[in-house]
Amino acid sequence: MKISAVISEFNPFHKGHKFIIDKMRENGATHIVAVMSGNFVQRGESAVFSKWDRARTALENGVDLVVENPIPFATATAQRFAYGGVNVIKGLGCINELSFGSESGSIDELVKVSEIIEKDEFFAVTQKFLDDGLSYPKAREMAVREQFGDNWGDILSSPNNILACEYISECNKAKLDIDYYTIRRENVEHDSKNENNGFYSASLLREIIRNNDKSADEVFEGYRYNCKVYDFTKLETSTLVKLRSFTRNGFIKIPDVSEGIENRLYSAAQKACSLNEFFQLVKTKRYTLSRIRRICLCALLGIEKSDVERRVPYVRVIGFNDKGREILKTARETATLPIVMKYSDIKELDENAKRIFDIESFATDIFALTGENNLPCGMEKTANVIKISEN
Repeated sequence: MKISAVISEFNPFHKGHKFIIDKMRENGATHIVAVMSGNFVQRGESAVFSKWDRARTALENGVDLVVENPIPFATATAQRFAYGGVNVIKGLGCINELSFGSESGSIDELVKVSEIIEKDEFFAVTQKFLDDGLSYPKAREMAVREQFGDNWGDILSSPNNILACEYISECNKAKLDIDYYTIRRENVEHDSKNENNGFYSASLLREIIRNNDKSADEVFEGYRYNCKVYDFTKLETSTLVKLRSFTRNGFIKIPDVSEGIENRLYSAAQKACSLNEFFQLVKTKRYTLSRIRRICLCALLGIEKSDVERRVPYVRVIGFNDKGREILKTARETATLPIVMKYSDIKELDENAKRIFDIESFATDIFALTGENNLPCGMEKTANVIKISEN
């Protein structure tokens, strides 16, 4: 048994994801685990489909077991996103390989850059560019360019390379002895608005789906069944209400708030009449749009800095097929974290686990307001694990 894992949002699952899953099989994976984000994602908004619909699509297209990246990490920076996914993998105790897409396509290159960015002396160079007003990702990229040349700096200019380097760094920090396998991204660029040989970026797919364009049915067969579409714009007024309720000191408690940005956030919250206006009032060269969107989402969901610094408390199972059942059977013997299948499992765990689950539950209750029709609270506690049988 060779169990390979992939950390993803599947927002939504598309042909590029299917390509990666197929490559993992070609590379010898007999069983595949996906550590998937839940109902809210790193770009600071709700997922286009619920985590249960996205898990079902993944299971119908090559994944064997879907477990969840807890929401404080799934909605965080690349480093904390990677921390969550890697420590869920470690918690299962039976994963042989971590697979991921990258623009580089070279494990050696990605390992080298992951080593560079963790060196103590490198932080001082990065700080110099931060002092010049650059965002942290750009400052880090420029520091690599200055010290090691453009070829290495180019690696940190691409989003999937950045995540890949963070995965490797977090595996090292977790002392996780695991193989790496990367698949080069070749068909469409991240956030591309153009189709290429039947491949679409996730952002273009979300646009097609939310615009109710029926061509989405032809883009990927996983949309054939009736998935309910969710749209974060329905929470715009609620988010503005929440932002207006914050004091300057209140903003300081939110993840990603530092360097005096709380003053810009507070001022913008008093003036903005839309989220786009809020974003534009806060955004600078240092404060990127993605960072501001995550801050707004965390404010809405009640996620604080202390929550993002928590340890991963459990492995939450969203769905599995017959091979996934085999993985879970193995994990029952190897897991170093509790495996959560239902709400009652949480009641036996510590306060850290209960806090994470409470955030998850509240987030899903808010997510329930982003669909075509509002849904009641409680889905997180009542939804069943997705089970797909091959027989």
